Amino acid sequence: MKKPKLKENMSKSLVCVYWDSTIKKAKELMARKRIRHLPVLDNDGLIIGIISDRDIVQVTNPWKASERDEILVSDCMSWPVVKVEEDTLLETVVEGMIKEKISAFLVTKNDEVKGIITSEDLLKVLAKILKNKKSGLETNIVGLAYQPIVREFTRGLSSAGI
Repeated sequence: MKKPKLKENMSKSLVCVYWDSTIKKAKELMARKRIRHLPVLDNDGLIIGIISDRDIVQVTNPWKASERDEILVSDCMSWPVVKVEEDTLLETVVEGMIKEKISAFLVTKNDEVKGIITSEDLLKVLAKILKNKKSGLETNIVGLAYQPIVREFTRGLSSAGI
C-alpha cells in the first residue's frame, strides 16, 4: 500500500467565519456543516485565526446564557494559524498535532491556503489503514496500537480530550 498523502486526505472545502461574528453564529455554522473547526477571516477575507468547538465551550462556560451570544469569534479564536505545506508527510502532521496539542492545521501550497487537515481527517486515514488487509500492518486494533506513530497519535488525542 502506498503511503497516504496529506493533500489526498485533507478537507479541501473551507467553511469560514468572520472575526467579528458572534460565537453563537460560529456554533450554528459548525452544527449545520457538521464540522468542528472554522478558519477566521478579517474584513479583507484573509485568514487570521481558527476557532474550534472546544474554544467555544471553554469561553462560554463561565458566562450567563444571555451574555454568551454576544461573545465575538475574535475573543476566543486561536492565532496565529498553524500551517503546513501540502507535501508534508502525514507522520509529520500527526507528530505536530501531538506536540502542539492542537487538532487542525491549515494546508498551503506556496503560502496559498488549499484546505485544512484535522484530527478527524487523520482518524479517517487510520480507518482506511485498518480496513486494508494489504497494508502490511496488523489489521486488528490491538496490533496497530503498538505501532509507534499510532500509539503517539492516540495518546495525543486522548490527552487533548478527543
